[in-house]
This record gives sequence, structure tokens and C-alpha cells, in this order.
Amino acid sequence: MKQKNDNKEITILDGQKNQKTEQKNQETDQKSQEGGLPYIKNPHNDLFCRVFSRKDKARAFFKKYLQASRLDFISLRSMQIMDSQHMLELGLNLYGDLIYKFRLKNKPGYCYIALEHQSTIDYTMPFRFLRYDASIILKHLEQGNKKLPILQNVLFYTGSRPWKASAKFDDYYEDPAIGAKYLHVEEFAFIQLEKEKHHSAYIDKDLGYCLAAFKCGMKRNKAYEEFKKFKEIPAFRDYFNNLPRAERILAGSYIAIFVGDSKEEQENLLTLIVINEQEKEDIMRSLAQKYRDEGIEIGQYRGIEIGIEKGIEKGIEKGIEKVAQNMLFNLHLDLDTVQKATGLTPKDLQQILKKEKNWTKLD
Repeated sequence: MKQKNDNKEITILDGQKNQKTEQKNQETDQKSQEGGLPYIKNPHNDLFCRVFSRKDKARAFFKKYLQASRLDFISLRSMQIMDSQHMLELGLNLYGDLIYKFRLKNKPGYCYIALEHQSTIDYTMPFRFLRYDASIILKHLEQGNKKLPILQNVLFYTGSRPWKASAKFDDYYEDPAIGAKYLHVEEFAFIQLEKEKHHSAYIDKDLGYCLAAFKCGMKRNKAYEEFKKFKEIPAFRDYFNNLPRAERILAGSYIAIFVGDSKEEQENLLTLIVINEQEKEDIMRSLAQKYRDEGIEIGQYRGIEIGIEKGIEKGIEKGIEKVAQNMLFNLHLDLDTVQKATGLTPKDLQQILKKEKNWTKLD
């Protein structure tokens, strides 16, 4: 993992497309079951929130990747993960953001750390952090505190493109020297994945599996090949195989999203994740049940993002049925017209009619 702060090129307008892309990625439904593929709307933020909403993982992350000067005045043991509902009420969408609260060491006062996850470049990141900071201060004062808290912002970037936006708020002024005199915001800490798979970060006892999963996800359609390369490294193989089952499955479920939809490819990935045949059978059974229960929802996301044919077919089928219902019951069109417009068979249309309480069978 690396920190990066010296970026030169800054063009706010160029970042708007990335901003809109990220806005489409809403917070995840955290519903899941061990051994099963979780239902997710944004897989990157889902993995981030599942891991970093655990205090032990967040503490380990801060201790390993933040400069000592950012931590030596706060008590890590006092960490609280804050409710961010007030931000939503203020119109702030937390795409992949967690807020942590700490007590200061040996003195009264508090420090908040906003940890933001990004898988795409956002050229307006300093301003997003500024809005987060303002909302944190407002909530802190509303809780009866008389003094302002210390605020720190940290960006964890797992995207495949080099980050070119500046971490310095002052760089966005036409004249940074003058602008900083009237409103200065400390630059955020920038942390990104290590390039080399042999790096010790990927066998870190607390976070290695998560970082390796993000590394594989950067390659999209080559995620399986990337994970296979990881497993060919003896140190990583020993590390991963000795992880708790839940952590192996969490990493594997994320990587699986970027693997092809063929049964063979999924099973090959599964073989790299499990440590025995019984575990593999349990996971396959759980996956099958999950797809039966939530097949349409999963198919809609994965069909759009990575083209799973079954998901697309189910989504299309449901959509056509809705159109047919509207034509029959709202527009009162005849069966022949509806059949030609939708491509449904007479049998399909009769089934739609039967679903209505007061249906009249048409010849």
C-alpha cells in the first residue's frame, strides 16, 4: 500500500463523468449468508464496507497505512463507527464511506476520520470531503459539544487507472497562495494497492485477503487468472488456505463477480478458495439456493455489468410480461395485437389472463 500526495494535473470538469458513474453505485444491501454469493449493487463498496465496518480491521488499516503523525494524538482503542444517517438527510450520498470517531489521548476532545473508498477517479474528491467534514461538525455540535473536533480524511483507491487528481484542496484555487489564506483544508491521505503480488501487504494477517481481492477485481474479466497467480505464490497460498472460512468466502464472492458465467470457470475459482471437497459442496449448494431465491435481482445487476445471459433473459421476460399486462388491462387491446407486439405465445397470454381475479378467457 502506498500514500500519494503530489499530483499536478487538475481539471474539475474532466472528472464529472467519473462522478456520475460513481453516483450510480448506491450503497449495498448487506444481506448475505456464509458460503453464498451476496446480493450487491456495487461489489467494490460492498467488500469495503463488510471489511472496514469491523473495528479490528479498521484499526489495523490505520496503524499500517497512516503516518504516525496522524495517529499519535488519538486513542485507537476508543474507536466508534458513526451513524451517517444525518449525512443522507443533508443530501450527501456516502458511496463507500465510513466515519470513525476517536477520543484524544490524555486531553479532552475528539477526532473523526472519514475513510472513503473509490474504484474510479473523482476530480472533486477534496470538495466531497469538505461536505462530509461540514456535516460531521454540525452533528458534533448538535450533540452538545462546545468545541470543534479534529477532522482527518483518508482515501482508499482500488481502481485500475492511475489517480491523477490532486489531494490538496489548495491546488484547486486559481491562485493557491491567496486562496489558502482564506480557506485552507489539509490534503487527504491517499492510499492505494501495491503493484507487486509478492508484496507483504497481500499476506497481512488482518487485511491481505481483502487487498488481494481488490487487486483481482481491478482486472475485471481476468480476475480468475489474477487470483490463480496469487495462489501460485507459496507464501500467499499458505496464508490464504489458513484463513477462516468466512474471510476466504468473502474474498471469493467478490472475485466471482468478475469471473465468466460458465460453470467451469466458477468451479475453477471455487477450487482455489476451498480447502476440501465437503466445503466445496456446501458452498455450491448455498450458491444454488441463493440464485433460486434472488436470481432475477442478481441477474439484473450482473447482466448489466458483466453480461450473464440467464439474468438478462429473466429480466427481459419479466419486462415483456409487464408490457403485455398493460396492453391487455389498461389499453384493452385484443390478444392478437398484444401477441404481435410482444412476441408472446397464445399460451403465455392465457397465463397472464389467469393471474387476474376477474379474467375472461378469450378465444
